[in-house]
Amino acid sequence: MSTQSEGEQRSTAYSLASQGMGEVQGTDFDPDAGATIDVGTLNNGSRIVQVLPSELRTFDTNFSLAQIFPMTDEDTGAEPRIISASFSDPFVLLIRDDESILVLRADESGDLDEVEQGENLRQEGFKAGSLSEDANDVFRLESDAEIEDDAGNVLMFLLTVAGGLQIFRLPSLAQHVYRADGIALLPPFLTPDFSVRRTQAKEVITELLVTELGDASHKAPYLLLRSATNDVIIYQPFQSPVAGTRDTILHFLKIPHPSSSKTYLSSSYDDDEEIRREPMRAIHDVNGYSTVFLPGGSPTFVIKSASSPPQLISINEESVQCLSGLNTSTCERGFAYIDQI
Repeated sequence: MSTQSEGEQRSTAYSLASQGMGEVQGTDFDPDAGATIDVGTLNNGSRIVQVLPSELRTFDTNFSLAQIFPMTDEDTGAEPRIISASFSDPFVLLIRDDESILVLRADESGDLDEVEQGENLRQEGFKAGSLSEDANDVFRLESDAEIEDDAGNVLMFLLTVAGGLQIFRLPSLAQHVYRADGIALLPPFLTPDFSVRRTQAKEVITELLVTELGDASHKAPYLLLRSATNDVIIYQPFQSPVAGTRDTILHFLKIPHPSSSKTYLSSSYDDDEEIRREPMRAIHDVNGYSTVFLPGGSPTFVIKSASSPPQLISINEESVQCLSGLNTSTCERGFAYIDQI
C-alpha cells in the first residue's frame, strides 16, 4: 500500500492470515523507497516483485532483498519512469513515461533479465499494455518460425500512441504477430484490415487489460479498455473464417453492457492533464468468479456468468482505494480492500 504525507511517498507491506492483518517488519522491505506502482510474483510465487517508479526490487518469500533492477539506460543515461506494470510468469511488462516499454524475464534462479527488442518496437510509442497467458490457444497467433521452440503461451497486448493494437508472443519481440489499427475509435468490430479515417474522433484510452472473465463452469478471455472519462469498453476475441480456405483470422467484437462506471474524475478532464488513479485489477477467484475490479469513487466489479454477458456491478462503498484477492481459512476465495488511506 502506498501513502503520501507532506509530499513524501511511502509504501507499506502487510501480511494477511487467519489471525488478521499485520505490517511486515524486520525485513529488507523499505517503506521509504517510494510509492509502489504495482506488486506481482514470478517463479511460481518464489519471487515477490515490487515495481517502483525508477526501479524494480525483487524479494524472496521472507522479504529478503534478492535484486534491484534500475531503469537507467546505460547507453544514453536516460532515466524513464515506470507508469504501469503487468505480470505473467515468468515475464513482467513495464510501460514508461517516455512511451517506451521494457520486458523482463525471470530466469530459473529468479533474477530478472531484459528481453531484447526489435528495432520496430523501439521506434514505436506505447500508452498501455497487458500480458496474458493464452493457455487454450483462443487467439491462435503463431510465433516466428525461428523461435518456435522457445515460444510460450504468454501474449503481450500493446496500445500504441496512435491508437492501434499490437500483439506479440513472448519471448519474441522481433515482430508482432497481430496488428489492428483504430482500436481507439472503438469500432463494433476490430479487424486487421480496419480502415482508419483522419476525420474520425478517437477516444482517450488510458488502460488496456486482457484477462479471463467467467464463473467456475466457463471462463473466456476478454480485452478491456478504460477511457480517460472512466468508461469501460469490453471486446471479445473470436475467430472468423477466411473465405476459400480452412484458415481463420482473429477479430474482436465490442460487447455492450447495461451500465458504466463513472468515478471521481471531473467532466472537465483535459487530455494533457495527468491524473493518478489505481488501475483495473484482475481477480482470478472471487467465490469461483474470474472478475475485474475498478477502484475509485464508484468501485465496480466486472462480472460474467456462463449464461450472461459481462456486466458492471457497483459495490456499496463510497470509495475503494485498492483491492486484492484473499484466500485464508477465515475468508475462502474472497477479497480484501482498503477504503481510505
